[in-house]
Amino acid sequence: MVGISILLLASLLLELSRRFLAIYPRGYNLFDGKQEPKISNQSLQSEGD
Repeated sequence: MVGISILLLASLLLELSRRFLAIYPRGYNLFDGKQEPKISNQSLQSEGD
């Protein structure tokens, strides 16, 4: 029972990640913030002040 739910969660995460990467091919840069200064600057300014 538990193993099936874990497999379902894993498949859901894979689907979400695939769709996210399909929309944002460089989605990992959004989390990194180094190669996407526009997005990171907005979050840094709100958190810095």
